[in-house]
Amino acid sequence: MTKTPWNYLKKQLLPIGLDWGATGLRAVQLYRRGREIGLFSALETSFPPAQDAPMDVSATSAAQDPNLDDHNENVKHLLASLHKDGGFSGTSIMIHCPADRLDLRPITLPGDAEKLPHDAVIQSIRLQMKPHIRFDINEAIIDYYLLPAANRAAGTKLITVTADGGWIRRRVSLLQSWGWQCRSVIPLPAALSRLAKTMPPTDAADHDDAATLLKPILCIGHRHMVLTVHLHEGPVFSRVFDFGGEIMADALALRLQVNFTQAHRLIHAYGLSGSENSFTALAENNAATATADAVDPAVHHLRQEIARAVRTALREEVSLLAEGLTRALNYVINEYSQAKLDRVRCCGGGAHTPGLTRELSDQLEWPVDIIDHPLLDEICSQWPEGRAPAGQWATALALAYPQEGESA
Repeated sequence: MTKTPWNYLKKQLLPIGLDWGATGLRAVQLYRRGREIGLFSALETSFPPAQDAPMDVSATSAAQDPNLDDHNENVKHLLASLHKDGGFSGTSIMIHCPADRLDLRPITLPGDAEKLPHDAVIQSIRLQMKPHIRFDINEAIIDYYLLPAANRAAGTKLITVTADGGWIRRRVSLLQSWGWQCRSVIPLPAALSRLAKTMPPTDAADHDDAATLLKPILCIGHRHMVLTVHLHEGPVFSRVFDFGGEIMADALALRLQVNFTQAHRLIHAYGLSGSENSFTALAENNAATATADAVDPAVHHLRQEIARAVRTALREEVSLLAEGLTRALNYVINEYSQAKLDRVRCCGGGAHTPGLTRELSDQLEWPVDIIDHPLLDEICSQWPEGRAPAGQWATALALAYPQEGESA
């Protein structure tokens, strides 16, 4: 039997990964051809400025918020336009359950849980998780997977995922009423784990030990930041921090006594990069092509002072965050002492705040970079530089990326 030439294998389109964020929608569709996974289409659209404030359309009823119907209609039409303009195929989509709507943690069951019926394990998890979650445990959707035997010193250790079933059902029902087919709702840590498995280790020498490499991913969003740590089996740790683009803007507005819009502009222009970025920001804001020597020295000096003030204000927030991250990473390292910690990779819109990854790296005393992946590079290459930062596309790509053994 002769083998079919690789280039003549038919492309099999996979479900669309839809990242429904606080400020817009991003969609990615991949194809499979043999063992190859490639990019078919990717496109984003932003909500109108009046809707930049995050609105949880699945947790609020129209009676509670009279603006909800209008918001839903806008999202419905934006999603339809996104699908048409991006040339996507089919209506099958993958969405995610955000980290603030779930709890992922290890638990230990006595004895050999592998021999217990599935329902018995779920009931045991439900009892243990009830004190830790903020939503109705009776509506919770629960899943789990076993850790390797090496991590089961006493009893059977499981990684459990307890998600807000009420939130998921409302979100799925809403999308179905618009004509979309929700192929799956994936917890954010599990979605990011799909990318973690395909990202090469920082050190090429660790390639052969990839199965025992801990890969931390920081997803920095609108109001929350999620730390997930991944082994080859999947996510083994997840923690939500109150940190994100809105939190930084709130802090900056309070400390510098500026309005919220000005705070956002200052973060976008300077962030934590300090005075070394002051001329770059000035040139971008004025569409200038002149050299630094041609800029009024007084204006340049003022920009440097503003950059220093912004950095000083934000560093206090980042310092508190770094303390929490250090404790979390130390816990993971102690819990999985046989594994090696890889560099921290950042994604989400907040990850591209100027100077943030460098500041985190300095405070953690550990390498911190923007997430990298060949398909992210391909997505970003479709737009001019700065139009599509890689980190913003990570969630949509993770949702679109097929799990091992998963069919289209």
